[in-house]
Amino acid sequence: MSGGRAALAVLAALAVVSTGAPALADDRLPDRRPAVSQQAVPDLLDVGRAGPPSRDVAAVISGQQRWSTLAATPTPGLPDFQTSGAAPVAVGDPWLPYALAAPVGKTVPTPSTETGVPLRLVDGVAHEHPSNQAVFGLRWLESYRLTGDRWYLTHALAAGQHLVDKAVRSRDALWFAYTFDFAVAGDASVNMPAPWYSAMAQGGALSLFTRLWQTTQDATWLTAATETMRSLSLPPAEGLPWVTHVDDGGLLWLEEYPRWPTSRSERVLNGSIFAIYGVYDYLRLVPVAADTEQLHEDGRRVFDGAVTTVRQTAATAFRRPSWISRYSLLHNIANAHYQAVHREQLLSLQHLTGTPWFAQVADVYRADYPDPVQPGQVTFVRGWHTGYRFDSGGRVTGRLTKWLPSASSAPADRRQRIRLHGIYYRVTKGAFAGYWVPEAASRVALRRFVLRHDYLPRRPVTLAAGTWTGYRFVSGTSTVSSSTKATYSGPTSTTFVASAVVNGRLHVLVDRGRYAGYWLPVLAGVSLG
Repeated sequence: MSGGRAALAVLAALAVVSTGAPALADDRLPDRRPAVSQQAVPDLLDVGRAGPPSRDVAAVISGQQRWSTLAATPTPGLPDFQTSGAAPVAVGDPWLPYALAAPVGKTVPTPSTETGVPLRLVDGVAHEHPSNQAVFGLRWLESYRLTGDRWYLTHALAAGQHLVDKAVRSRDALWFAYTFDFAVAGDASVNMPAPWYSAMAQGGALSLFTRLWQTTQDATWLTAATETMRSLSLPPAEGLPWVTHVDDGGLLWLEEYPRWPTSRSERVLNGSIFAIYGVYDYLRLVPVAADTEQLHEDGRRVFDGAVTTVRQTAATAFRRPSWISRYSLLHNIANAHYQAVHREQLLSLQHLTGTPWFAQVADVYRADYPDPVQPGQVTFVRGWHTGYRFDSGGRVTGRLTKWLPSASSAPADRRQRIRLHGIYYRVTKGAFAGYWVPEAASRVALRRFVLRHDYLPRRPVTLAAGTWTGYRFVSGTSTVSSSTKATYSGPTSTTFVASAVVNGRLHVLVDRGRYAGYWLPVLAGVSLG
């Protein structure tokens, strides 16, 4: 079975997969490390147009803070929303969001504040971009954890302090304002006039504050975390900062682009998940005290509701079969970079919730539209081969058929799904230079590992009756170093902890039984759970 068909078969069964209980301790496998980096945090300017502020930002912020202070009635809670019992589970540091395998460089971004906190140029003027500021702070803090170098800690603290200093205080919560106008997809009809707020920035700041408190035990950061967590549990309020709303279907959204009325909000998948990370960090790091007990309860509900929304929408509303997933639900944006971000985030949610369903959907996203930049050497078997040229809509504009008298290879710079077609390699040298050739594991394949997924908790795999061969590969290559073979008279089950496309075919890494430490090809008769 090909990787795409295997993933689609999994999707067909998703409706009957339960959310599952938190993984058992022996499923945590602390010696394993995820292969997918969690540092690839996108910039919202990738999908829209920024412009100078169209109103007096300072005056609007002053009014928001003053109105909130004078409000006579208590702030109501969020209306009821769908939940599914999703709860955070503990994972080791390498499995956490924003984890790095190596420290970032010590380059201070330009432009930046005097303390090195990044700003964003819009029409030549430096503006506040709080989600970027939080991400830089998290990367610096993670680099400090890895190295103990206080340069990183100093800059992480500066990022946190800048966010606190610039925060808007409204409804007993901290809010982090973008000071430039922004139109998603360049759509001026839904422009976000500065100052505007985002759950992505709120969640990033919340992760930074909780981790700074974990590192320093300075109560300043505990207070900032508590006030930021409160912002994610407040309902919409016209004219005031808000980032959380419940849609007409009862789904809770941690909204990257909140607009009034709430029905005009964007409903962005990646922004909501980055906000979930912040709630997760708050719940795992901040102890429950008498004065925060209700806030922790609200946080647990928000976590459950936001994760449930992802579960309800990722495989349906956002997914576009055999193509790039939607960036948001209001605008029909197809952005290949965010396809990769979604895939990584779904893998992260399986870690944070102990729910394999999210890994299964990540596998489906990988098959729908794999990351296209996968350079390497493509091998061809002896025989006839055809290369194609396509236009942007996937229509064939040219073809070249050649007989190769012996097995050969050629470099390719991309492994990509072509619209309305399958997976193709773009060859850069040799007989098919400039043409796309279709992947076929037995005839044309990229000789390397690509698109590895790591699973936590481990997942089940069942082999039908028959003979099965597992492979080990030379480190860093797809060259077989050893193999093992067994024959079974009936179905047999084991577990796997990773998958990858190897030599053009999906493989899984088994961790128990006869095939422990071996990669099994996913052929007909192999069923993944």
